[in-house]
Amino acid sequence: MSISLPCHFLVGIPASGKSRFAQEVVKRDPRYVVVSTDAVREKLYGDAIIQGNWREIEAEVLAQVRWAIAQERPVIYDATNVRRSWRLDFLRSLQELSHPPLTWVAWVMEVPVDVCQQRNRDRRRVVPSHVIKRMAESLAQTPVTTAEGFAEVRSLPLTVQGDIDFSEVFKQLNRLSTDLARRNPS
Repeated sequence: MSISLPCHFLVGIPASGKSRFAQEVVKRDPRYVVVSTDAVREKLYGDAIIQGNWREIEAEVLAQVRWAIAQERPVIYDATNVRRSWRLDFLRSLQELSHPPLTWVAWVMEVPVDVCQQRNRDRRRVVPSHVIKRMAESLAQTPVTTAEGFAEVRSLPLTVQGDIDFSEVFKQLNRLSTDLARRNPS
C-alpha cells in the first residue's frame, strides 16, 4: 500500500481559512480526503460547536484516516491543532495506522487575528472572541516545527488583502510533491 501524495495537517485559529484551503485543494485534486474535526462533531453530536468527548472524536477521525489509507488516498486533516501537545499526540496516533508512515506536511495559517475575528463575526457558526485570542496565544507559544514529525512546515501564502493566495498554494503543492518524491524515492 502506498500513498503517492503527501498528507496535509492544517494548523490555525478559527476562521483562518483551514476549511477553505481543504475545499480548494480537493476541488483541484479529488484524490484527497478531508478529515475535519468540525464535521466529526456535526456527525457525532449534531452540531460542530459542541466540543464533545475528544476520545470519541479522535476515534472517528482515526477511522476516517484509516479508510482513506485503505483507499490509498491522501488526507487533509482540518483542525485547529494550535497546541504542540495536540499535534504530537495526534501524529503519534497516525503513525500506528500506516506502514510505511504517511508523509505529513504542516500548513500554518498565519492570518492576522483581527482578520480572523472579522471573518468569524461574518460566519454562521461563531466562535467566542476570547477563544480565538487564547488559541492564537497558544499557537504563538508553540510554533509548528519539523521536529514534531512533519516532513515540512509551510506558511499559508496570503494576498496583500489577507486572503489565501491559491495560485501560490498550487505552485507550492506541485513543487512539494516533486521535492518529496526526490527525497523519498520508492
